[in-house]
Amino acid sequence: MSNGNGRSLAVSGRLVADADCAVALDIEAIRLNVRLGCQPAERAVPQAVEVKLTIHFAALPAACWTDELDGTVCYAELAALAREHCAAREFRLIERLALELHGLVRARLPKGARLALTVTKLAPPVAELERGVRFTIAEGPR
Repeated sequence: MSNGNGRSLAVSGRLVADADCAVALDIEAIRLNVRLGCQPAERAVPQAVEVKLTIHFAALPAACWTDELDGTVCYAELAALAREHCAAREFRLIERLALELHGLVRARLPKGARLALTVTKLAPPVAELERGVRFTIAEGPR
């Protein structure tokens, strides 16, 4: 497999081209405490939300060869960025929260990468809802 720098990688005993694989980093759940809710009383106390990220790389990241963090996306950095962004803000809707986080994460991705971001409000104050509510922004192929 080539990473765009003329390197090849044997996968299952054969050489494959970038077009033969889809390459993605899945970050299943960044847990954040966010002041989120339609009413001021709901926003008064931070509540747990989860942020799921799927980053589709245009090609294998350099870290596949170098085994170095600077050749990929640092998920610890993304988690800290999201936590810091939400710490000083209030949001009425998960749609707005998702859009702001999408913009922050998108700015940290390598050229050609696509992002899918899902925000899950784990315990909305609606008796009939179980397992939370989600909002997703997913970029299509370019």
